[in-house]
Amino acid sequence: MNEKEQRVITQVFLNGIAQGMSYYPRKQAQKRVVLQVIASNFSRNQKYTEKQINEVIKQFWPDFVTIRRDLFEFQFMNRTDDGSEYWLIEQEEK
Repeated sequence: MNEKEQRVITQVFLNGIAQGMSYYPRKQAQKRVVLQVIASNFSRNQKYTEKQINEVIKQFWPDFVTIRRDLFEFQFMNRTDDGSEYWLIEQEEK
């Protein structure tokens, strides 16, 4: 993680990552850094239900719908067409 990304994490997770975000960034580059932190809380090669995804996201931000959608749109996670299963995207899948 470079210095700029670390600065974003320090600003967004004002009281530390475990305490959640103080705000959700608007800038795409900052969102990507924050989403990377959130995605790191999921295990590779594991499938998750929407409810399980939401529970993890709620630890960081109450608007789990936006974060879940962004994890998908920024290609950190993929899902089935019906949204019943989610999983982390491996680097080679991107």
